[in-house]
Amino acid sequence: QWWADYLDANREKGVSPFDFAKVNN
Repeated sequence: QWWADYLDANREKGVSPFDFAKVNN
């Protein structure tokens, strides 16, 4: 699930939803 990856990334780097979307597009 994308949200699981997002939570892992956010826990490590504190990325914003916007930045996360950019990385995955």
